[in-house]
Amino acid sequence: MDSLSFSSESDEDNLFAEHKKEKKIVFGPGENFRKIPESTLALLVKKVEENPCLWEIDHTDYKDTVKNDRIW
Repeated sequence: MDSLSFSSESDEDNLFAEHKKEKKIVFGPGENFRKIPESTLALLVKKVEENPCLWEIDHTDYKDTVKNDRIW
């Protein structure tokens, strides 16, 4: 296992301070949150089910990012 090494404690402190400044992604109610209509959600589920390469790990095209990006 690799480990990080720092030349001084201030380098380590700076690294963690920068990490704390990053914005967090929050899933849930908020100012930009909208409820997805059930009909839209049902259509999304149907379309994903029709494309097993998006979710079926054993599918031959599962790791084909070009194909998967095109489908999404």
